This record gives sequence, structure tokens and C-alpha cells, in this order.
Amino acid sequence: MGKIVIFAGTTEGRELSEWLSSIGAEHIVCVATEYGKQVLVEDEYSVVMEGRMDEQQIEKFFEENDTAVVVDATHPYAVKATENIRMAALKKKVEYLRLERQDIEIERQNADSENTERADNKDVKHDKDVIESKESNDTKKYSIEDVEIDKEKLSETINKRIGDYLDRGFGVRYFENIKECEERLEKTHGNIMLTTGSKELADFCVNDSVKERLVVRVLPGSESISICEKCGIKGKQIIAMQGPFSIETNFALINQYNIRIMVTKASGAAGGFEEKIDAARLAGIRVYVIGRPQEQKGLSFEEVCEKLAPYIQVQKYKDYLTVLREKRRKPRKITLIGCGMGKTEDLSQTAMDVIKNANMVFGSRRLVESLNTSNKKYPYYLAGDVIPILLEGIGDVAILFSGDTGFYSGAKKMYEELEKKINSGILDAKITIIPGVSSISALSAKSGVSWDDAKIISFHGKDISDNLRAEFVRAVQTNRKCFALLSGVSDLNLVGRILMEEKLEECKVIVGYLMSYPREKIMTLTPKQCIEISEPGLYSIFVINEAYSQKVSEADNMSHDIVNEDRSERILKHVNEDNTETTLKNVNEDKSENRNSENKIKSLGEFKITPGIADSEFVRGKVPMTKEEVRTVSISKLNLNADSVVYDVGSGTGSVAIEIARLSDRIKVFAIEKKHEAVELIHKNIEKFGLNNIQVTEGMAPVALEELPTPTHAFIGGSSGNMSEIVELLLNKNPQINIVINAVSLETLQEIMLLDKKFELGNFDIVTMNVTRTEKVGDYHMMRGQNPIFICSFSGRKTKEMR
Repeated sequence: MGKIVIFAGTTEGRELSEWLSSIGAEHIVCVATEYGKQVLVEDEYSVVMEGRMDEQQIEKFFEENDTAVVVDATHPYAVKATENIRMAALKKKVEYLRLERQDIEIERQNADSENTERADNKDVKHDKDVIESKESNDTKKYSIEDVEIDKEKLSETINKRIGDYLDRGFGVRYFENIKECEERLEKTHGNIMLTTGSKELADFCVNDSVKERLVVRVLPGSESISICEKCGIKGKQIIAMQGPFSIETNFALINQYNIRIMVTKASGAAGGFEEKIDAARLAGIRVYVIGRPQEQKGLSFEEVCEKLAPYIQVQKYKDYLTVLREKRRKPRKITLIGCGMGKTEDLSQTAMDVIKNANMVFGSRRLVESLNTSNKKYPYYLAGDVIPILLEGIGDVAILFSGDTGFYSGAKKMYEELEKKINSGILDAKITIIPGVSSISALSAKSGVSWDDAKIISFHGKDISDNLRAEFVRAVQTNRKCFALLSGVSDLNLVGRILMEEKLEECKVIVGYLMSYPREKIMTLTPKQCIEISEPGLYSIFVINEAYSQKVSEADNMSHDIVNEDRSERILKHVNEDNTETTLKNVNEDKSENRNSENKIKSLGEFKITPGIADSEFVRGKVPMTKEEVRTVSISKLNLNADSVVYDVGSGTGSVAIEIARLSDRIKVFAIEKKHEAVELIHKNIEKFGLNNIQVTEGMAPVALEELPTPTHAFIGGSSGNMSEIVELLLNKNPQINIVINAVSLETLQEIMLLDKKFELGNFDIVTMNVTRTEKVGDYHMMRGQNPIFICSFSGRKTKEMR
């Protein structure tokens, strides 16, 4: 019987090989790169061959290996490879099966998984001088042959990084056009390698913050160089080279220029797409792709397995399926285990017993290789990789995660995906979770800083957007302690810069570097020193701000402490002599803090939580705005919860959205506004007040509301004549939604009253509000009345009880 050959380039190819081995079917796996060979497990039933082959070489290979059937599981972009395999199979009368990839888009899963081995080998800068090169400022004009690469050293670097690249932030994001891509780039940081050529270069130079970070790779011709110069691209930003480009060359350029994001087109094999993706994967950077690949039609994994049946010992195949079905009737134990900082000796005895008795163990390469056990170990920890293998196996399973399973861990995604399989009947199993030591607990223990009163924020695996920056700044300004989970040294540098720029240079930063590793360091740094750190690796930090602005409730507590200071001293007299020193120290520390309370209370103005921001504090323009007193009563009528989802329809300047968003970090506000001028004002006010829980939608209601998440509350300040349609849509989205509508004219009031009859509204109520303010005229203070406002509120449709 002829042999089975697999050309692998995707996860599905690897899974097919492992499935064939599990039933004892011999086969050959062909991969193009060393990385492809590294992720495949060669065993007694499989032989892995490395190297690219053209059509003639594949024909010869089929002939020499007596091939009967070939499975093409190459990447959808490998169009040329697929054509070579298909034509060679046709000529040699080998059955050709195309294994269709289930999901061709590479997603960044578990981006917040903590303590992963993401070595940030680049000191990425975020200021105007971000582009740096070891070369001079002259334009580089050389061909591929001129590139000097220490291949031995480069190969060693690549090999060290293979196997755990997914921990390093690699991911691919697709955009329909250049405009979408350019808009996204505006929100990123770090150097950008543009590999789309020179013709559309101008489209990427619209925004100066993007243009200053571009490193453009173009053909070494005068026309290309001229276009670069016209677009304002400086000499040190230009790489003029003639392809094709190997993985090694792409990798070398990424590292030389400190690239954070690569931009390319979905150009397929002819454009060197695969080599770009592989280099980006090894370097741990992101790839933005303009355009999507055309997926090649083929067979599903199950269909390929059925097609391979004639080439497998049929009885053995049937016996295997019978045994597997029998085994699956018994519920399996699947345990998600937090491994703390990664040392085996830090695992609990319970966790070690589970691992020892498991038939299959999954986890990052670093974690599974540290285990001295005889069970079957797989270096995978993403749900998409683990579950297909788990379903084909038998017995109990242990899945390892770094850190704690409940703290920014990939365990969350894994649990959700396993639950889906269990609920659908595909998997009969019981899931157990064993927690581990999180990075915040570890840093707390090693530094002596408690974390129970710390504000927690994560930079890990995220583009540092304006909202995230504002969230971090607000957290530091309003909390004595702020814990931040970072991706690498570039995030530490960025934290230092943000603290300096926001005049928070008096903060101290307690840094945990490579905790549990031999090179572990616990350091106390200033923001300026954070900027100067260049050592790559994992970092976690506490930011301590002794001059933080407390909330009113905290200020009240401090005042209470001051009042009881004398009482504390009296109690001290009755303490046993052995405890006197410690207790006295604590009281003195309390006194020290209380002496500073007056200064802290004075600084509360900027972060007050009482509703009613002065109208003068908003950026106004010529856009109408709901006035201060009306805002306060209207928001009160909404009866908000701490985690409400609120629509502000006809948001104007965004004053109502701002007031609501400040009440709780967990509230999500959607500001809907049709006028572009007003939308710009809303963004300015959001930035001014440092809020990150408001999303602005430009458009006309009710159409603009259709795709938004289901609301719990809505405020309607303007409807542009669509009042009935807006309320109807809101009630359809949530029949029990709380709505407040403000009206100035009697006509609008009448329209609202008709809504009560039309929709049978619950708890319908109208309040008339008259506001009179003082106005100084010469030496006198006169009262000037405002227009009366009708504040109408109701709670969805009437329930049976209300009727």
C-alpha cells in the first residue's frame, strides 16, 4: 500500500499528523522551514522532511517514496506551493486532498496572559526621534546580496525564540483598505515598517505621528526615492532594496530598526508574504495586512480523515474508533493549573499530583519542559491548539498557565471554550481550576508592599491608546498604589515617560524584573530611571504616589482619624510593654499621614465625585448643552447602577455623558451625536476629564443605535424629530430600560406624553424645573430666570403588576 504524505504549513496539518500517529498510521510530513519542523513531533509513525521543493522536486519525491495520497495543508497564502503539489500529484497519479483551514486569520489570543516569556528585545521609543539606525542618514541603496548577516548568530537567536513566539505579542490584523489601516496606526506607538511600496506612500503620511515613525522599504530606483522625498520621508527612514527577502533578512531589518508593527498587502507568495509573517512571528511584532486572502476551497478535517481510510489498515482504524468512543463515555477530568512564576517547586502538592496522574499535559514550552514526568506533554496552551488534540486523546488532562488562573490569564478563554464543547455534547468532562501565585502577589511579597488597596491596570499585549494612557494617569493620580502588568522594557520606558509628562515625577516605581528567574531583580526607581532601563524581559510594577488626590469618602475617613487621634493615644497607655514600640510606631505613622490630610483635601477639586460639573469647565463651542442643575436632576432620575450601559442620545458637548461616566469606572456610556462639530467637542471633553469609559458614535438616531450593545439606561437630549422611533428601538432592545427625556417646548412635551399611550410606559413621570441664577448688573445682583425644563422619566413598558 502506498504512503501518505502531508505538506504541512498550518495547525491543521500538524493535528492531522498527530491523529495519524495516534492510530498507528505511517506517514511523511513535509515542511518548508526549520520552524515548521520544530513544532512537529517526529515519532515511530511519522517522518518529518524540511525544505522547499518546486514541482519537479515534488514529482521526484512522490516517486521515491511510493506516495499514494498527498494532503495539502499548506497556508492559504502559499499559492505557488499548492499549485506545485497539485500539478505533481496529477502527473504522478497521486490522489490530491486539500485540507481547508478552519480560520485563516491569525488572532492574538490571550493577549493579557501574564508572566509569558515575551522577551522585548527592542528599546522602542515613542517620541519624535523614534527612528534610529546604526547607519548614517544617507539613503540605503543596496541589493539583497549586499546585506551582511551573521547567519550563525541569527540562526541561534531564531532557534532560541522558536516554540514560544505566541507569548511575545505576535498577531495579524486585517484591514479592508489603506484608510482603515492608517487610522489604526495613529493609535499605536513604536516604529512601523511599511512594505507596501512607494505608490500609495502618501496615504500613510497624512498623520505626522505616523509619518515620523515610518521605515519604508522600496525598490532601489530614482522614482521610488523621489516619491519618498516628496512625502517627507527622511533618508534614515528609507530602505531601498531589491527582493526577494528571506525570513532572515526580514528578521534582521525588524531588529535593526526596532520595528513594532509591519504593514503589508495580502500579496501571497509572489510578494514574499509568508517570509514577512514568519519573521514577524519570530520577532514578536504585529502585522497589519491590507486586504484579505482568497481562501482555497477544500475538505474539512473530518472529510480528509474519511478520505484517508482506504490508505490505513481499516480494521485498526475501526478498532481505534470503537475504543475511543468507549473511553469517551466516561467523564474526563480537565484541570486548569496556575503555575505561578514558573518554578516546578512552587506548585502545590495537589497540582503536582494532578499533573503526575494526567494522561496529557499542555502548557507553554517552558512550563512543560520543566516537568520531570513521563506523561504525554504538548507545548501548546491556546484553546485553538489544545482542544482538537484533547478531543482525539483519552484520559485526564492538565493544562498549565503561568501566574494565577484568575489574574489576566489564558485560563479564562480556555475555560469558556471547554464549556462550549461540554454544553454541546462534544466533550464529556468536568473542569477543575487550581490557582497559582500571580505576579502582583509575587511582587507584593518580594517588595513588602501590600496590594489589597492597589488599583490594578494592564498594559500587557495592548496598544497604548489615549484611553489606556488616561486610565493609567487617573489611576496614579487618585490612588496611593497602582499595580501595572507590563509586556516588556518598552512598556516600562513608556510608564516613565507618561509619569514625567504628567508632572508625576515624584512617584516611586517598584519594579519586579524576571521574577523567579536567576536574573531576578526588585528595584525602586524614579520615573526618569524607568526611561533609562534597556534590559529586555518581563516587568511588573507598583507605582507609589504619596501625593495622590483622595476621593471624598477617603478624606472623610482621614478627618475621622484626626478626631480620634487623642483616643488612640489614651488606648496606647494600656498596651503591654512588649508591644509598646510597635504600636507607638503605628500611631506615629497615622499621625504623620493625618498631618498631610489638609493638603490632600485641598487637592480634591480636580477629582470631586459630587454630580454637577460647572458649565464653564466644559469645552463649549457653539453646540447646545444641558445646563448644570438640569444635568444633575436628569441623571438622578435615571437611577443608574455602578455597571450600567447608558445611551446619551443627542449628546451635544457630551456634558451628560461626562457626568455619568465619572460616577463609576464600570459604567459604559455611548454618546450618540449627528453633528461632526459636536462630536469633536465630545472627544475634547473626554480627553480633558481623562475618561476611558465613553464611546462616541457619529450618526443619526435611531439608525446609529442599532449596532450598539443592549442599554440599561438612556438619556435623550435631542431626537431630530425621531422621538417615537428612538424610544421604540430602545424598548425593543430592552423592554425594562430606564429612560429620561428632556423637553423645552410644549410641542415636544406633548409628543412625549403621546409616547406613554402608544407604548404603555411604566412609572411615567414629568417634573418641571425652573432655574433662576444671579447675574451682577453694576453694583447689584439680579435674578435671571432660565427657560423651564420638562424632565420626563419612565422605566420601560408596563409590567403585568403595573397594569
